Amino acid sequence: MSGVLRAELVRLRVRRFTWLVLVVVAAVSASVAVYAWREARTPTPAEVAAAHESYQQDRAAWLDGGRDDCEKRNRDMKAKGFEPFDCDLFAPELENYVPYEPTWDDDGMPYLGSLASPVVIGALLLGASLVTAEFGAGSMGLWLTFVAPRGRAFRAKVAAAGVGGALVGLLGALVGAGGTLAAFAVLHRLHGNGWAASGVAGRLAVLGALAAVVGAGLGFALRHVAAVMGIALWWVLSVEVVAPLAWARARPLTLGLNVRAWVEGSAPYTVPQWVADPQLTGGGSVQDVEHVVRGLQGGLVLAVVAAVVAVAGLVVFRVRDVS
Repeated sequence: MSGVLRAELVRLRVRRFTWLVLVVVAAVSASVAVYAWREARTPTPAEVAAAHESYQQDRAAWLDGGRDDCEKRNRDMKAKGFEPFDCDLFAPELENYVPYEPTWDDDGMPYLGSLASPVVIGALLLGASLVTAEFGAGSMGLWLTFVAPRGRAFRAKVAAAGVGGALVGLLGALVGAGGTLAAFAVLHRLHGNGWAASGVAGRLAVLGALAAVVGAGLGFALRHVAAVMGIALWWVLSVEVVAPLAWARARPLTLGLNVRAWVEGSAPYTVPQWVADPQLTGGGSVQDVEHVVRGLQGGLVLAVVAAVVAVAGLVVFRVRDVS
């Protein structure tokens, strides 16, 4: 490890903003674990008894006249030329009354995807502030007197931001994913692959590192954390929200969908397409066709975006006066 990178890591560690970001990300991630704990709890005997009582009442009403009414409506519809329906579909079933008991694979893992937002926001702010604080305080020029090549200073700054972002991602995974996993395990709902949480933790760490690199690159290009957040807000509103509404095929290019694909392993999306009907010559209809962005594709898109933003920040840093 070079002395310049070591100095940047020390600067990252002693900054109060770094610890503030870690505390906020930990708190938000903990709220995910608390919500999962509440949703994964076992139904109480009173809830189960109430469910059985409601089922018995509805079942008695169905046998006492509900089915006869259904059959009468069926006959009336058939007389009017409508297709009759199966009344058995409306019969009360006990499984629809008993409180649902969640499992890890079906209900626990989806909670972990919500950890991506606090990790991205926290790491982006961490990387941007690490750079913009130097420009705001006027110490960047002084720092370059000790580290003459700007490229060397840039690499150290971006690397330190990446390390900090990875720590943000790991902290979010440790608190959020670990707490959610513990909730399902303690409540005996860990039916499935609990080790999948470790994969999510690794992907969150990579996601945090990439977000911090983007923040650092924008920091070098814009030099003000408010400008960085303005660009981020503009991107979310115009590209992530409005563009897919105007052009549905732009959805796989949005960062939100690729982040979800990277963290969760895949992310489905739909695109309206004309689907021909083989029974009708030239006929068909517009239907929502589902597509899937795979995790590797999402990770490659995020890595390319981080690299492009970092290069743009380096170019601006090299040609622009630091004073």
